[in-house]
Amino acid sequence: MQEMVLGVRSSAWSKRGLTLNEQFKAIASHGFKFINVIFDPDQSAAERAEAKKVLDDLGLYSGQMGVDVSSYTSQAGPDSWKLWVDMGKRKVDFQSELGGKQIVMVAGRYSTDYPWQYAWVDSVRSMQTVCDYAAQAGQVVVLEYEPEIHYVTNTYEGTLTYLTHVDRDNFMINIDIGHMNCMQTPFRAVHLLRQLIPQCHITDNDGTEHHGGPIGTGTTDIAKWMEVLAPFVEETCAKIGEIPSAAIEFGSTDPDAEIERIKAHLKSIGVNLPLQF
Repeated sequence: MQEMVLGVRSSAWSKRGLTLNEQFKAIASHGFKFINVIFDPDQSAAERAEAKKVLDDLGLYSGQMGVDVSSYTSQAGPDSWKLWVDMGKRKVDFQSELGGKQIVMVAGRYSTDYPWQYAWVDSVRSMQTVCDYAAQAGQVVVLEYEPEIHYVTNTYEGTLTYLTHVDRDNFMINIDIGHMNCMQTPFRAVHLLRQLIPQCHITDNDGTEHHGGPIGTGTTDIAKWMEVLAPFVEETCAKIGEIPSAAIEFGSTDPDAEIERIKAHLKSIGVNLPLQF
């Protein structure tokens, strides 16, 4: 069974205004081979083709296709799901072009004018549509729950129920350990998700705020979470033919300096995941 590798999400570089190709080159310069790509819906077909060439030339692997959450979940209402489904399908298409097997989705939002019970039904049906589309491409749809009010799945328990309601073989869950920390989720809870976790995200916070400080400055027990999650991620990925990974997710005005600090911190606490696969 393949060992879990350390990857990184490209968002810290995309938010600094770098093009996708520039993001790839910057990340590769730090030794990473596994990258979670942030999808830009405005990219042309020619730009996507060039991104694939650069990705291959650098020997990178597109592990999980994500998107800036606010770009398609800022509105809550029955009319928002068409955009939501369209975005999911476009991520599937681009991930197929890059040779990856996963896209990550959140479950959408509700509001005082669009109650939770209506949003839940619309979200489940929409997620099923995206999963069915992804299945035709041989891809897995991975749910990440957002631990904030007005998200349809904003608790671990609600996420488990959502998984059963969507009821698709290619529907799985991403574990963001910072989310687990601020929701006070116990380590043993992930045992309910055996063979359903193809990736985890490394983030940090003070145990109350979703968006915390730099990795290593909060209360998230990163080393313990990696110890607990590694066998589950490795087992899941062996089942679906994927590379098991833990992806660093962070923000910084100087991502190149910050990623080196994070790598050093992880080693200092005994998290020695390889960068190569």
